[in-house]
Amino acid sequence: MLDTLLWLYDGRGRVTRRQYRVACAVLVVGKLGIDALLCLQVFPRPWQPFAELLSPAGGFTSHRFDAGYFALATNAAVFGLALLLLTVRRCRDVAASPWMALLLVMPVANWLVLGGLACSASAPPPLPSTRRVVDSRQPRFVSPWWGRGEWPVVWATIALCAIVMLAIGPLAHYGETLFVAAPFLQGFVAGVCAGPEQKRDVRAWLVSVFVLMAALVMFAYEGVFCIAMAAPLWLGIGALGLVFGRALQHFVRFVVPVGLLSLPLLHLGERLTAPPSTVYEATTEVVVQAPPQQVWDHLVTFDRLQPPEEWWFRAGIAYPVHATIEGRGVGAVRKCSFSTGDFVEPIEVWDEPRLLRFTVERCPPPMFEWNPLHDHVDAAHLHGSFAAKRGQFELVPQPDGSTLLRGTTWYVHGLHPEGYWRVFSDWLVHSIHRRVLHHIRDAAERR
Repeated sequence: MLDTLLWLYDGRGRVTRRQYRVACAVLVVGKLGIDALLCLQVFPRPWQPFAELLSPAGGFTSHRFDAGYFALATNAAVFGLALLLLTVRRCRDVAASPWMALLLVMPVANWLVLGGLACSASAPPPLPSTRRVVDSRQPRFVSPWWGRGEWPVVWATIALCAIVMLAIGPLAHYGETLFVAAPFLQGFVAGVCAGPEQKRDVRAWLVSVFVLMAALVMFAYEGVFCIAMAAPLWLGIGALGLVFGRALQHFVRFVVPVGLLSLPLLHLGERLTAPPSTVYEATTEVVVQAPPQQVWDHLVTFDRLQPPEEWWFRAGIAYPVHATIEGRGVGAVRKCSFSTGDFVEPIEVWDEPRLLRFTVERCPPPMFEWNPLHDHVDAAHLHGSFAAKRGQFELVPQPDGSTLLRGTTWYVHGLHPEGYWRVFSDWLVHSIHRRVLHHIRDAAERR
């Protein structure tokens, strides 16, 4: 046992392909097993195996800085150091740069590196008296069974179209596999397979992205507005994959098909083990030149608003139209009608004229998808992905007799990476808040 540990943490020399495969399998399974024990038995907390597999930091994104966190971090450091040293030695064995081991800290790229090294044969030892001659006409990547040049990118694009449609159709889950792994692999395939010319692989990647997005519109899986919101994330991660694909051309022959085949399994596993969506809070304020009671009279219910002038509301984003209420006080049911349907809001707190708080019992779709080829697009994310959980109006009297009107919504959006999509969801919620608050302000000040 001691000899094995010393061998694992020895960064000198080389390791063979068979030794690397066995050692990596033991390290990955061992780390996940200890993580599961720590999460489920010692420090009760959600265990996210697929998040940890997809990204080295995936299991720490929602952890508090407590004893459990540091136990998991120590476990990751122990196993990660061994894997890093093994990868350095394996890179020497295949005549690759040992700096390649640093890619183990990158999501998705780590598995491509591990897979490529596990499939690559050992490089022959250099002959001291013979100078190696490289034929510049020889392609850097040749695969005899699936073609060369742009053809592998064509097959990969077809496979990605099917995988993405499965992810956002029957599986209906918008996670990191869809928005991180898939675009990274799309760029990676172009970087590996499209040849040594820089312009050719960039052209192949951009055409692949266009074909995929066009297929989603053509087959009514998505609308143009949502594709435009996802495009910056997709292109940014795809460009990163393109860079890594160029760097790893010489030893990743079998990684591309393995990566494509593993995407549906990763997506299904992520969907089955996904933790509850994070509840976000968005607050918007406006000053009303009227006393709180006068503002309150226009807050509980309000007449029909003017048609929106903002282009995003005209493009299909849901916007408030008017509000009614049945009853009065706690237990009353407020109904806020939107362009896509009605929010049903039972009243929790009725503190006139200071605070009106309500839960959200039912939400309409957050938008109408615009698609130039189809009249109606019933995308899965329109049903429950974006949902308001609770809301309130708070009125704070000011020394000059005016009122600070503050609207707050607690919501989930169910899309990952959550930080990226929160930019759009916060913007959407604040736009809705401003439309309502400005209408209340104008009505109260006219009184």
